Amino acid sequence: MAEYCEVGKGTVRSWIRNGTLKAFQTPTGHYRISREFFISFVKEQGYGYNSEFLGSEHHLDILIIEDDVNQLELASYLLDQLYPEMKIETAKNGFDGYMKLHHSKPQLVILDLNLPEISGLNFLRIIRKQESIMDVKIIVISAFLDDIIIKDLAEFQVDGIMPKPIDKDRLKEICDGAFSS
Repeated sequence: MAEYCEVGKGTVRSWIRNGTLKAFQTPTGHYRISREFFISFVKEQGYGYNSEFLGSEHHLDILIIEDDVNQLELASYLLDQLYPEMKIETAKNGFDGYMKLHHSKPQLVILDLNLPEISGLNFLRIIRKQESIMDVKIIVISAFLDDIIIKDLAEFQVDGIMPKPIDKDRLKEICDGAFSS
């Protein structure tokens, strides 16, 4: 942002703090500016927008956030079979998933609840407060679903809940429901 607008990083931080420039904060406290916020800001402020500066927009349909490699590969394989026309990416932890989510805003996120570093519930708590991604459809998968967790998930308005192990027919049913709502 600073490079594009030919200002110092302190100026960009000031724009963020005073609300002139919308940004989101990572779970570790750093600020990031989404493509959408960047384009909106430079147009509003009269800088003009050069579409070549950011490169082509990254399109993503489904993001799977799962730390277990076997489960990640299984979910990716099944989704690729069920929706071969869709672009699917993976993330092995909540931080990587968070960055990919902001970068490309997929139609659907498949989220494991038992993630290292940041739990799936905390991940949901964070993203449901972020205006630019709060409406992303989310399906939660977990081997540890009980009444308390299901009640907690209702608070975050998830679009589906699926127990592990992943069943292909149930996965399709839940994903189709999320895509159509």
